[in-house]
Amino acid sequence: MYIYPALSAILMANAIKGSVILPRQQAGSCGQKPASQEFIDFAKSLHSPNSSLTNRQEQGGYNFNVYANVVFSEENSRGGFVSEENVKKNIDTMNRHYSRSGISFTLVGTKYTNQRTWAQGQDDGGMKRQLRQGSYADLNLYYIASIPDGASGFCTFPMPGRGRRIGGDALARDGCVMLARTVPGVEGWTKQDMVTTHEVGHWLGLRHTFEGCGVGDGIEDTFPQERPTGQCTNRGKGGNSQPTVQACGALQYSNELNFMDYSPCSVEFTLGQEQRMREIAQSRLEIAGGQAGGPLRVLSRHQTQIKLPAGTLLLSWPQIKLPAGALLNPMSGVNAVEEVGPAQLVVLRVLSVINKTTGIRSADPQCKDLVDVAAFYHK
Repeated sequence: MYIYPALSAILMANAIKGSVILPRQQAGSCGQKPASQEFIDFAKSLHSPNSSLTNRQEQGGYNFNVYANVVFSEENSRGGFVSEENVKKNIDTMNRHYSRSGISFTLVGTKYTNQRTWAQGQDDGGMKRQLRQGSYADLNLYYIASIPDGASGFCTFPMPGRGRRIGGDALARDGCVMLARTVPGVEGWTKQDMVTTHEVGHWLGLRHTFEGCGVGDGIEDTFPQERPTGQCTNRGKGGNSQPTVQACGALQYSNELNFMDYSPCSVEFTLGQEQRMREIAQSRLEIAGGQAGGPLRVLSRHQTQIKLPAGTLLLSWPQIKLPAGALLNPMSGVNAVEEVGPAQLVVLRVLSVINKTTGIRSADPQCKDLVDVAAFYHK
């Protein structure tokens, strides 16, 4: 986190000159539980320059399928109801907020459940065990009528650990819950279009920016605060000056524009936060690779031979099912297939082959110089 004690006098002068505090506008709070030390250590390990996960990250973007669940007791926002049109708009808003990060979300579908107990925020575990869909790399959103303690939303942090299988109750609980009234366009909207964005930030490994005056949230380019900003600052003509706040015993730069603060003027993530989310995105995709219904992902890049598990189906060459542990050599096409090991549990379905020179997906068995194999893992 940034700490600039030497700038205190400059910041004070700037604050007096051009920053008039507007009347307090408290954004809805997040019901997120503090991150465990195990998760904090895990997130830090992903950011290590020597991390094999960091070294394997793709330069392209990450896309997550979204399963939306509207759990309501009455067909209005107070009862937890959100129209399909407004759910789509909410995902569109979130995609705009995440656009710079290279992370995007695709709405697969919206399921409606009329269940008063769940809509009132009771039996969260039972609701998710019944409704959750997809793998560990699929985002499940739940819109309900009320949340205990008056929170606007809450979400799960990623499970710490690499190469582990996530299943059972841990997988069932994975996802984010938001008040229906936080969705733009619904009746009685709270005027907070950042709530889903904030909660999904937790799903992608971000903590609040107000985690204290030491290492804080563990992100290098956020500012140390021990409490939420909870207000918006008039930053002067043109809004070019950095907002300030009294925090950690001094006047310093504020996180009020950050999606992971509590502020009605949140509009951004920092570059450090975006890097953390990409690290977690890669981790989620790798963990989900062996799960039923796992995600579309890049298996290999810049290779001329790829070892493929049992039962591989090459859709570029329809109806050809490869034997266990087969090797595909794109220089000689299907003729390079040979059996090298026993059958494996995971079936890998190759969806396409891309020519390195032309970038064109090809059905030609003589496709030269394989670049990417997009793979769909399933049991």
